[in-house]
Amino acid sequence: MPFEILPLLRYACCALACSMFVQTASAQQMAEDFEIHSLYESWHLPANESMGVFALGLRKRFGDYAAIGLDFYDAIEGQRGGFITLGVSGAIEYPISDRWLAEAGLHLGAGGGNGGYLLTGGGLMLRESLGVKYMLTRSDAVSLGVSHVDFPEGGKIRSDQFYFSYHRTFKGLFREGQPLFDDDELPAQYLDVHGAGYHQLAVILRNVAVPNSVQRLGGLPQSDLQQMGIEWKSYLDADSFFRAETVGAMGGSSSGYMHVMAGYGREYVLADGLCAEASLSLGGGGGGAVDTGGGWLSEIAVGLRKNIYKDWFLKASVGRFNAPHGNFTGTGYVLGVGRAFGEPMSQDYRPQSAAHVEYHPIRIRATQQTYYGRGNKWRNRPDQNVGNLGMQLDYFVAPQVFLTGQGLAAYSGDAGAYMTGLVGMGLHTPFWNDWFVEAEGLVGAAGGGGLAVGSGLVRQFNLGVGYQISDALAIQAGVGDMKAIDGLFAASSVSLSLNYSFNLLSLKY
Repeated sequence: MPFEILPLLRYACCALACSMFVQTASAQQMAEDFEIHSLYESWHLPANESMGVFALGLRKRFGDYAAIGLDFYDAIEGQRGGFITLGVSGAIEYPISDRWLAEAGLHLGAGGGNGGYLLTGGGLMLRESLGVKYMLTRSDAVSLGVSHVDFPEGGKIRSDQFYFSYHRTFKGLFREGQPLFDDDELPAQYLDVHGAGYHQLAVILRNVAVPNSVQRLGGLPQSDLQQMGIEWKSYLDADSFFRAETVGAMGGSSSGYMHVMAGYGREYVLADGLCAEASLSLGGGGGGAVDTGGGWLSEIAVGLRKNIYKDWFLKASVGRFNAPHGNFTGTGYVLGVGRAFGEPMSQDYRPQSAAHVEYHPIRIRATQQTYYGRGNKWRNRPDQNVGNLGMQLDYFVAPQVFLTGQGLAAYSGDAGAYMTGLVGMGLHTPFWNDWFVEAEGLVGAAGGGGLAVGSGLVRQFNLGVGYQISDALAIQAGVGDMKAIDGLFAASSVSLSLNYSFNLLSLKY
């Protein structure tokens, strides 16, 4: 098919069914259940090779028995550091007794790495699972079960294995529908529910200075790495935070390198608007011939953050990277710019003192995007288009202006292992009844799959038109132009996405 739509329809069916289910309950519900989900399993690869995989995701629960969200799968054991996939996961569970539940899951994603299309073919990933879940507390649970993983677009991975997972459920203030920008009264019954809290989102640039003794896969010296990505921090209290980051290489002769890491940190106030912070992060990454072994990575970092204008800030940090099972280590120097959302938690905060909430308008786009190459040197298989699946997260800073972060991975075109992460800004304009048009400009990192992206730095411009199906759901089509800054990759893109809009609420106190 010139424009493959089946994977997006699978996305859409899961999202639409869950959305319709929750709308039948209460469109104005303000307290919703969310779940942080993690798991470990070991995949069986050809030639008796095994690969330990860790997954991390966030899901929204719909009713008592269903959940849907976004998951990353990341190699951390074996020989495939840098093997990463991302996609949409759905789960259904049913109680067996007071503490035991049966669970079934489905994941549709794309990606690969460190093995390329020989392992993953086009990159499309399907995973089904069946297991049992045990509730440790009202918020914490563990699961054990069996899963099947398949890369059906010409891939060699077909694996059955046991999995072990941990879940933590929490309530958040949430309102489905179009962006809201006014403060609102908080109904009394929600005073004891945690709001969206205090968060920070930053675009980061990192230079990793690598010692001369570090070698790439193949034995050549490893150059310094230049990276670009996104960092997210959620504050657990006034001084401590959870952090997550995903970055890709945009320089250093290692295009295709990517990592996903998460960790814990603490913050120390030095002066008004100036803070110091320290953090420890763990995760997985590799690709671009960077020798991370099985993929396991660690980083210890310290840094400073300075508020510059309202909720905007600048940050700088230095950290030490290490791949315990590979030949990669280095010192990372980070500069970033970001925005804070919500308000820092007061030490003397009491739920009864909260009377108002502030809305944070967010939109998630599950998207399918196809590249149509220009010229005969844009990739190593110039006669094949590349189909990508991914997620696009938008934050509306005004009714017609949004900031966006996007991650896509190849699922067809024998480009398994290609991934891209982009950030940018867009304009949204309603123009007739429920129709709207959009334009966005993006920059970021890309690599893998035989696409000629040079150092990995790319830019993309998109135009789109969409139709609002309901207050929360929309469908959108678009065209775009994508180009490597210092490589031969140049392509036109055609996309189709299913959009889901909602508002996170933070308490004002």
